Amino acid sequence: MKISNEVENKLLVYKNMLLEANKKTNLIGVRTIKNVWERHICDCAQALNYFPKNKKYTSFVDIGSGAGLPGIVVKILREEITAHLVESNYKKYSFIARANSQLFLGMKIYQERFENIKPSQIGKNVILARALLPLKKLLNLTFDHFKVGSIGIFHKGVNWEKEIKEAQTLWKFDFDAHESLTNNKSRIIVVNSVEKK
Repeated sequence: MKISNEVENKLLVYKNMLLEANKKTNLIGVRTIKNVWERHICDCAQALNYFPKNKKYTSFVDIGSGAGLPGIVVKILREEITAHLVESNYKKYSFIARANSQLFLGMKIYQERFENIKPSQIGKNVILARALLPLKKLLNLTFDHFKVGSIGIFHKGVNWEKEIKEAQTLWKFDFDAHESLTNNKSRIIVVNSVEKK
């Protein structure tokens, strides 16, 4: 992905903010600190490869955003997209708010649990979630949003196949599993047409 100098500078500022804040608040794992660019920035950026090309989806919601991963990275790379970031933890929410202000991102941030966010508040979205919940629980959490036409782009680790099989016992859904560019055992799962069994 080719990026402008301005975008690269924003990503670097965000990375430095993340590392500095992580000294006081647990935002990212200790083992990933030395490899933030690949492990977090690049890993999050690849979600954009799977955004729908049509204009029906002009916004996304990052649920359980944590340190703003992937939401802040996606917003920096695609400034024109409306961004909703949902994080209930006050310290993490505060970090996201600070990054939003310092980088002039114009994101909409909610210090709230996602189950309290109604589709009528944020509309039809691309739903992003990274290292949040097993897929069957994630579909339960987001089902009302799928019902209004949202789609999901979910980062999943080495147990992705098991998660899909477990989810399929409770849910009918269409999905594509794309090999992660940062870990060939992980997948980016694109989910739509979710129905209860």
